[in-house]
Amino acid sequence: MLHLAPSSVREVEKRILNNFIDLLILISLNSYRGQIGGYDVIKYLQLKYHFLPSAGTVYSCLYHMEKRGLLRGKQNGKKRVYTLTKHGAETAKAIINLVEKLGGEVVGALFLVELSALEGRKNLNIPVYSLIVY
Repeated sequence: MLHLAPSSVREVEKRILNNFIDLLILISLNSYRGQIGGYDVIKYLQLKYHFLPSAGTVYSCLYHMEKRGLLRGKQNGKKRVYTLTKHGAETAKAIINLVEKLGGEVVGALFLVELSALEGRKNLNIPVYSLIVY
């Protein structure tokens, strides 16, 4: 049996999160049906995965996702916020379907802020947990 030091496991976990940060953003926005900024993404990853990506990593990813048509960004004062496009929502659903096809299960969603007026919970068949609900 192979035993890895906790620091080695954490390094592998960080590499996986860095490499799939775009998928995490897509899935969270698909479930959330709201707007999210780069700082919100950083805090979400820190709270959910105990992983603190650099601002450059997150903003670069958001920029490229917007260029690929997965997200739509707009200025909201000094903050740029992103929403999922139709193409982004279709991609997120395909990823969730793939996870399930491979035998995985999406068991819940955690959000920093939930905008209850958008009624995103109605579109999910999984438990939703929010730290702040407006």
